[in-house]
This record gives sequence, structure tokens and C-alpha cells, in this order.
Amino acid sequence: MGWLNRVREQVRSGITAPSAIRDVRVLLDDMRLVKDEAEIALMRRAADISAAA
Repeated sequence: MGWLNRVREQVRSGITAPSAIRDVRVLLDDMRLVKDEAEIALMRRAADISAAA
């Protein structure tokens, strides 16, 4: 876990570590449901490429 090693290094250098670690998967799952126009265009292009293969 690279992030954990970075936090440990910061603590050793005097930076306060986070007091809690939160599970943000629910928020990320909800965010994945919303697509902007650029994402939709990329998905359509990927579908076109796959269909042509």
C-alpha cells in the first residue's frame, strides 16, 4: 500500500496523519452513473470500434 507508506513518512516528518479513513466507494459508484458529453462520446466511439472489429 503505497499511500500508507507515504502517510507513515509524513508522520515521521511531523505532519499529522488523518484521524480516520472513510470508505468512499458509495460516492464513487454514484459518480460513475453520471456521464458528461465527452465521456458519452468516448463510449460511443469505443462501441463503434468494437462493433467494427
